Amino acid sequence: MLRGLIRESPQLTGLAECGPSTFGVQTARERAVYNPLDTAQWEFYVLPHPALATLGTDSVSLGAVRAAAGPPVPYPAVGDCIRSADPRPGTTTD
Repeated sequence: MLRGLIRESPQLTGLAECGPSTFGVQTARERAVYNPLDTAQWEFYVLPHPALATLGTDSVSLGAVRAAAGPPVPYPAVGDCIRSADPRPGTTTD
């Protein structure tokens, strides 16, 4: 479970003020090939804050993240995906 990532902050006045959340999952299954610097061994999921907030919990399973986010985003595209998912004015690439 991914905990503590979804809690609402008392400083926030609305969901639009929160940027998207990015989840990274290291996928190496064998210690011999594990390399945390190899971005090919990672899956990244980007969720806009409103989508994450609709889950209505302060913890979420990887399955729930995958269901809400869709397919993983390749590392080179993570930045663009974050910018396109950010509802705050001036943060999208449009």
